[in-house]
Amino acid sequence: MPKIMWPLIVLNGFLFSFLVLAQESTTPDLAEVLGYVLNKSSLDEITKSQETNNKATLLHLGVNSKRARIKLLADAKEYVFITVPYWYGDDEGKAMYHELKSLKERNPNIDIKIMVDWTSPASTGDFFASKMYLQLKKLVGRKNIVQWNKFWNFRGFSFKLAENRIHDKVFVVDGDKLIMGGMNIGSEYLQGGLTKVGWHDTDILFEGPVAQVATKVFIKPFLLQKHLDKLGGNFPTDPRMQLKVLHYYFYYDIARIPYRPAGFLRTEKVVDLPLGHFLGNPRYFPLVGENEGHTTPVRLIYDNPFVDRKFVKNKIMHASKTLDALEFILPHAKHSMRLFIPYLTLSDRMIKILQKAATRIKVQIITNSLKSHDLGKFNFYAALPTIQRLVDAGIEVYAWQGHKDLLEFEKKNNCEIDDYWPGRTLHTKAVILDRSVAILGSNNMNVRSEKHNSEIMALIRDREIAKQLDDVFEYDLDKSPERTLSCGGKIFADRPPRVLPITKTYLDTTVRGLKFRIYPSLYDFL
Repeated sequence: MPKIMWPLIVLNGFLFSFLVLAQESTTPDLAEVLGYVLNKSSLDEITKSQETNNKATLLHLGVNSKRARIKLLADAKEYVFITVPYWYGDDEGKAMYHELKSLKERNPNIDIKIMVDWTSPASTGDFFASKMYLQLKKLVGRKNIVQWNKFWNFRGFSFKLAENRIHDKVFVVDGDKLIMGGMNIGSEYLQGGLTKVGWHDTDILFEGPVAQVATKVFIKPFLLQKHLDKLGGNFPTDPRMQLKVLHYYFYYDIARIPYRPAGFLRTEKVVDLPLGHFLGNPRYFPLVGENEGHTTPVRLIYDNPFVDRKFVKNKIMHASKTLDALEFILPHAKHSMRLFIPYLTLSDRMIKILQKAATRIKVQIITNSLKSHDLGKFNFYAALPTIQRLVDAGIEVYAWQGHKDLLEFEKKNNCEIDDYWPGRTLHTKAVILDRSVAILGSNNMNVRSEKHNSEIMALIRDREIAKQLDDVFEYDLDKSPERTLSCGGKIFADRPPRVLPITKTYLDTTVRGLKFRIYPSLYDFL
């Protein structure tokens, strides 16, 4: 080969390397890819929700969420709508009640509406609804508080006591501010990061037009339940007609829906809900203009098991918009998927989604250990067969250790821990993809959330929020070999770890016997 060719070959090699590096540096990340017109259009259809630009503030741990809620109530002018499965009568539940009471005294005309699950009073120790629930009812008025899907309405679907439960959390104020996430109203949630009672939980504050989407998410089931509360209120018993009414109402904002009752010679009836009173009212849906500070693209994914059903070969099948969205997004992810899932009792569909993802990208999960689990041994053991399938697929699963070992540490060293309570129970529900997209909210992504609970998640196409949430995950992995702890003003070098890996060896020696076949199937009904 002529000598003059060698410099040309070397030069071409440098040029090729430069072009490859330049191409890699300009390769769009997941946040950008999901922003493409066709992908946004697909997600519009999957989620039945459109993306808007907002300001977002991550509220990790209850101490931060409580502070933000109090600020919103202090500034509220027109309305406060709250969906919460459980409102406890403990210190923080009472404190939030008094904040609402002060708001009502300052502004008697403010519209405060509250929706809880029908099980809420009993589940919070107020079995006869004579304590906190009664106080709330007196404060906001009987017509402004409802229990979702209570069986004493004598509707056929309400007698399925384990199904159609409220689990989404919405705290929306004046149509331009929204707090959502995993937190109920009570000390375990709102004292997170502050006391040994508090949990590991995460909310997020949005300021902007997504709050109006949340207003719809609140007002639609609220008005529907008020309609169902009326004796003799028109509502179809035939499942096909039910779905017609529900889909028109929830998906298309149509609130006057005719239907034909089951049977012969039945005259047409109409479900007529007063949704228009709110949609056309600037008090509830004020004009929200563009704001230069609103740069975070957000869409809400609202799942309701009563609504999100479809007929497949004459059988009613549950649908999950959250899982549908995950299945659409994951093929675009290139590097990593990190999940906080408190209760790893997953459906086969969700397990397969994770297994498939693990063939391409790194998948890591933090869940509750037996020590930190708030629902006891049965629920922990019910999750182990799922965890075994995930670990066998190469997924890293870590068990949150909670506060038990920290309390033992205090006892052993005869001291009180100084300002370190990472969370007694893991309750955060989140997905972080490629450190550029986050999904956060109330959905546990387990079988109950998929089939039986109403849930709300925010799909956040924002690198900064995804990074912040990923930093929380990285912090919780607790990889540093030096684990110090301040207790009684003295620094100790043997702090208990925040998580421990759930190993294949542990699972292979533990997941044996009949109970590990029975427990997962029973969980679906409990």
